[in-house]
Amino acid sequence: MTPPAQAQFEAGVFALTAEGWTIVKRRKFPGQFPAAQWVKRSCAALARKKSPQPIRGSVVEVGTWLTLESVLADYEQKRKAGNPEFNELETTVFMVGGKTTASYTTRQGEYLSFIHDYTKLNGQPPAEADMQQRFKVSPPSVHDMILMLEKKGFIQRTPGMARSIRLLLSPDKLPREEPANAIGSSIPRSILGRWRITQMDMWDQDFVDAEVEGYVRLDDGGSGEFQFGYVHGLIDHELTERNGRPAAE
Repeated sequence: MTPPAQAQFEAGVFALTAEGWTIVKRRKFPGQFPAAQWVKRSCAALARKKSPQPIRGSVVEVGTWLTLESVLADYEQKRKAGNPEFNELETTVFMVGGKTTASYTTRQGEYLSFIHDYTKLNGQPPAEADMQQRFKVSPPSVHDMILMLEKKGFIQRTPGMARSIRLLLSPDKLPREEPANAIGSSIPRSILGRWRITQMDMWDQDFVDAEVEGYVRLDDGGSGEFQFGYVHGLIDHELTERNGRPAAE
């Protein structure tokens, strides 16, 4: 008997240029794991040369409907739709407390503006639960954002103390469009939205977050997507309940 042929995978590295997303490197492999490892090394090497240019990677199975070209088309569609994860080149540098600090992304700017507006309207800083409800994300996603803003020097907080966030960035450096609505805390009543992947049985967290923070996104209408490591895919789901709490299958 002839042994079954091993599945072939194609790995690609994508970079965002002034003209849009493009495939800068691609290579085929006889297995998914070596393809993912190659993408990880290639993205890291390219990021060192072209920082802060956004770099992404993807691995697809040869012969299936998902190709590197379809992944590229998806990136471009999201960029043109204004998705901040796919359309920004970080170039602005700010001074905070007399020190140079990194620029903020569009999403980070939204959080900073919300912190400013909430504090101004309510006389106290927002809690993480307030930001969770405002941006329709999971508690770990909000906490990770707060840690990132603190690391970049945009905010100051006291760990373990509620509503201790203090904005260090001057208000005139904030993106000013529509003021953020001040809202109260609440418990999520829907599982819809973007959820951070914080643990997987087969992969460590470094791999899960190799390209972007691993996530699962559930959209209204039964669609969605996920990404961990260099694996990106689409989701079909149905809403349900488990133990009285919202769930999806």
